[in-house]
Amino acid sequence: ILNLCVISGEGLRDKKYALKPGDYPCLVLVEVKTSSGGVQYLNGCLVTLSWVLTLSEFLYRVTNRPPPNLEVCVYAGLVSMAEISSSVNRSVKRLVPDEVSFRSHQDPALVLLQLRSPFLRSKDISPATINVGMLSTESRIVGWVRDQDTQTFSHAVFSDVESFSGKVCNRRYNMVQYREQMCVYVDPDTPHLEDSALLVNNGYLTAFKQLDSYALSP
Repeated sequence: ILNLCVISGEGLRDKKYALKPGDYPCLVLVEVKTSSGGVQYLNGCLVTLSWVLTLSEFLYRVTNRPPPNLEVCVYAGLVSMAEISSSVNRSVKRLVPDEVSFRSHQDPALVLLQLRSPFLRSKDISPATINVGMLSTESRIVGWVRDQDTQTFSHAVFSDVESFSGKVCNRRYNMVQYREQMCVYVDPDTPHLEDSALLVNNGYLTAFKQLDSYALSP
């Protein structure tokens, strides 16, 4: 499992970080509804037109015994909650837990979601290739942020990152070990993204955000 320690900023301070349709066509919004009437939203990554990968301890724990009336829906090509009613979406028919990644509450609970029908590929909807550990100056964190007043997901944004290696990284930032020494620094003026946000590099999925680290199963 890859773990990347980061220093992150807080809040969306500039609309320039908002994503436009087609910027990251692999990013999807996962909606989870339970029998109690609760609704939660997660970031997800389209890994094929029929499968989505996400990080959710709740979904991981209910894969074997889903609660009554559990509904999981995936929205693609969406960058603003104001457009969710007209967004392309698919329901989920199967949850597949990643047994390798999750061993305790501190480990990432990665779950594959199988869609009832595939999305159609377009400039706004397209799967990402998984490339564990790939970092460069093109790396970004992408996902949904909450409205500061309502505390509900409002729009999809990106956060810039820089990657370093060797002594410079060791002196200034938290260090990780993966093939070679590397670390990720997040610009404090860019949006703070929550768990399940995607760390991507040139269209490849590198990892998912979990607390102050990033992880993806081998």
